[in-house]
Amino acid sequence: MSTKIEALLKRLLKNESMKDFTIFQDMLLLLPLRDSLLRSITIFPGKYEKNHVSIICSYNPLYSFHDHFYMVFSKTLKQINSETNFVSDEWSLEKEHEIVLAIESQAIPFLSIASDARSFSDKASTLKYRSYGGEAEESVICSLAKCGRRSEAIFKIELLKLQYFFYSSKEALKHRLNLLEASLLKGEEVDRILDNWTKESIKNMELSGIEKFFSN
Repeated sequence: MSTKIEALLKRLLKNESMKDFTIFQDMLLLLPLRDSLLRSITIFPGKYEKNHVSIICSYNPLYSFHDHFYMVFSKTLKQINSETNFVSDEWSLEKEHEIVLAIESQAIPFLSIASDARSFSDKASTLKYRSYGGEAEESVICSLAKCGRRSEAIFKIELLKLQYFFYSSKEALKHRLNLLEASLLKGEEVDRILDNWTKESIKNMELSGIEKFFSN
């Protein structure tokens, strides 16, 4: 993380609208972090102009196995030039007030749509930005399982298994689905499986220490 972005994150937290956020590594976390549902804002260096950044807010349900940081449920903050109607997803560091307004009007409402596994499973279809071969669907299934909606989770597992039945590249996904489905059918060890996946996600995403923000 560049020193400019690090300094920007610290200044952003001084705004009243950011009172529910905290800095963790290179992101702003929205608290409380219930059910290990990660809601975050990440600021990246701009690709096209110096002293510009792009801003992405995203959901990552850690209890759904992650081998990297997903942008499946995400939103890139955009601005429209009133004179040219040109849409840009980069923001000037020299116009920090515009960044604050964009976070208030775009990021915070997006990240407020869901706050735990139950609301995420209900609202996921409105949050989905792009799908990478099962990750979005698996996240919804795990959310349903986590909040005790067994029959819905099992139904969606069967649909996803049919979708990827002939995909040899999806063996790991199918193995996780079979493991979770067997547990749901027995009514046993669902929480243990999801807890293990949470730990694996934290390790794979290099988020060591984030557990201190977990809230029931």
